[in-house]
Amino acid sequence: NDDFADESLAVYEHPKTILFQKVRDIPADELAALILNAPVLDNADALLRRLIAFPAQEADEAALLRHALQPRRAAPVSGGFQWAAALLWLGAVELLGLLAFPFIALAFGKLADNGYAVAKAFGLLLPAYLVWIGASLNFFAATRPAIFAAIALIGAASLTLALWLRRHFLHIIRRRWKIFLAYEAAFCAAFAGFLAFRAFNPDIFWSESSMDFSILNVLTRSEAFPPVDPWMSGHPLNYYYIGHFLAAMLAKLTNIAPQIAYNLAFALFPALVALQAFGLLYNLTRRYAFAAAGVLFSSILGNLDGLLLLKDIWRGRESYFRLFRCAHEVIPFTVHEF
Repeated sequence: NDDFADESLAVYEHPKTILFQKVRDIPADELAALILNAPVLDNADALLRRLIAFPAQEADEAALLRHALQPRRAAPVSGGFQWAAALLWLGAVELLGLLAFPFIALAFGKLADNGYAVAKAFGLLLPAYLVWIGASLNFFAATRPAIFAAIALIGAASLTLALWLRRHFLHIIRRRWKIFLAYEAAFCAAFAGFLAFRAFNPDIFWSESSMDFSILNVLTRSEAFPPVDPWMSGHPLNYYYIGHFLAAMLAKLTNIAPQIAYNLAFALFPALVALQAFGLLYNLTRRYAFAAAGVLFSSILGNLDGLLLLKDIWRGRESYFRLFRCAHEVIPFTVHEF
């Protein structure tokens, strides 16, 4: 009985098959009447209990179901290595951002922050693109030494530019160092906050997590592109994977296991979004308060659906239509994906 397995198995890999015995022919008019006059489902919880209880009605599966529902005591896991990995991951992102800053500072020299917020994202994208394009054109394999070589090349160019224009960059640092510190505080606070949030439920289990994790795994092993499909052997991956590849590149660079890198990426990407929002609002207003508000509305409050969910919890019920409902649950009891 795999009814309680993740949907990547129970829905896609091993869907449940139920056989019904036909007992009589139903005329078309009667069938239409049964469909059109069916009672409205107004208690989803009752339906869920019926669906969960269904296997228990089969004698050969009742014992398995009872076993699946028995609580298990999880073995204690040391978190020391994971937190050390988080610091290593953060240090790698900071280093890549610093290497990219000289290029960004020249490109965004007219902004109040000289593009400092953009530097971290660009620092990730630049070596990742160099490794990806080189491996895609079969110039070299996408290995850890290739990533180090790409970063060394960028670092050499960055250092050359910084030394050539050292007076200009020293002037930027003297004028903008307080802004840079504020940006670092915003980024590190967002990264730590999302990482702590993820730490409460670090399992790579629900929804499309298994698919994302499989893509991350195959990218950490792939040395050529497009990578192989983790589900269909012998075929290339037919899915967009740039975000997965950025996380895989950092995992290879830091030698962090994919199961830990997955959760670190979960914190990194929203932290980068928060940093871009902070930088955008600061450049527009020159006010830290407005920049912080931009982070709040773009990365924390979201579309206000969470507030309405909390209201429903307080009222003791779940409502299925909201003004800010997520895109695949606007119509009750359906999954229609945009």
